[in-house]
Amino acid sequence: MKKMMWMLALATLFAACEKDDNGVSRTPQEVQNALTQRYPDAVGVEWETRGGYYVAEFTIPGSASTADNSAWFDHTGLWYMTEYDIPFTALPEAVQQAFRAGEYAAWEIDDVDQLEREGMETLYVIEVEGRDADGREQDVDLYYAPDGVLVKTVVDAESGYDYADFIPEALVGAVQSFVEQRYPHARILEIGGERGLTEIDILDGTTLRELYFEADGTWVRTETELRPEELPQAVRQAFASSEYARYGIEDAEYIETPDKNYYRLETEVNDRDIYLDFMADGTPITI
Repeated sequence: MKKMMWMLALATLFAACEKDDNGVSRTPQEVQNALTQRYPDAVGVEWETRGGYYVAEFTIPGSASTADNSAWFDHTGLWYMTEYDIPFTALPEAVQQAFRAGEYAAWEIDDVDQLEREGMETLYVIEVEGRDADGREQDVDLYYAPDGVLVKTVVDAESGYDYADFIPEALVGAVQSFVEQRYPHARILEIGGERGLTEIDILDGTTLRELYFEADGTWVRTETELRPEELPQAVRQAFASSEYARYGIEDAEYIETPDKNYYRLETEVNDRDIYLDFMADGTPITI
């Protein structure tokens, strides 16, 4: 009798630890139910775990994305992100036009993905292959908002990258309030961390901004990238009068902080990055 009970317990244990085809422990039922509820037409479902998430690989017959779709859930079945593999023709018309008008239009399109995330802007990623100005082979990932705004360019991304960095994180209440009050119509693109700060990338209309916060939600600064021609005339004149004028402006941004707002210009001298800060009236400042 004891032997029978032991064998029954062992069989139960093996059933509980049963593996999917790819060797991953069976996905909790609540996670499987969440997938079925969100994608009732999904077929060919295979599960795996990545970084603490349950990821379902599946196809949706008859849709624009018919293969290589990935949906990310936590152990409770809460959905975070889905990556759809779609053809170029399924992109919003604004994204197609923006790509055709961009510098990589002549490059070969290797893949097109759509990233759908909870509470954040949908992103479209066009992966292209080609050669740079020096003739070197490159892979470039172009991230677009639905209205065609190019929000990010990644050169030679890590092989097999699965967009895990784009999984939305929970925002501290103070951060959420700050964004909603200062940029009421902004679309959140990405949330991450940098040097102990929380970084939030937003699309404010068609303007890209990077917001930085302390762990407790205290706002530190906002950075807005600018084209040199968008700089105030006084700032451009101040740079033209500086010792670095002959090197030209590599990048420019407008920086807002609780204490002051200023413009930061970047130039390169003998492979060394030089940063120059100016007030709107052209007055140089030291940070």
